[in-house]
Amino acid sequence: MTTLDRLNRVVDKCFGPVENLTTETKVSDLTADSMNLLEFILQIEEEFGIDLEGYEEITLDSTLAEVVGLVEPLLKSDGETA
Repeated sequence: MTTLDRLNRVVDKCFGPVENLTTETKVSDLTADSMNLLEFILQIEEEFGIDLEGYEEITLDSTLAEVVGLVEPLLKSDGETA
């Protein structure tokens, strides 16, 4: 399972099923507000077993591709393959 597949699973948990989800989907397209954004970040940390110290880089304007770009280096540093 790819990092994007796992991230899509987090999206489903936080926002419910989303049609036409792509790497260019913005967090704001998921009808997220700032409280939803925080829950999204916490769910990402739980799903991947990571600490998103740079979570402030994930905003409502972030695309899923950008989120994957933040997550994958943390996985590699833990020895997990993306």
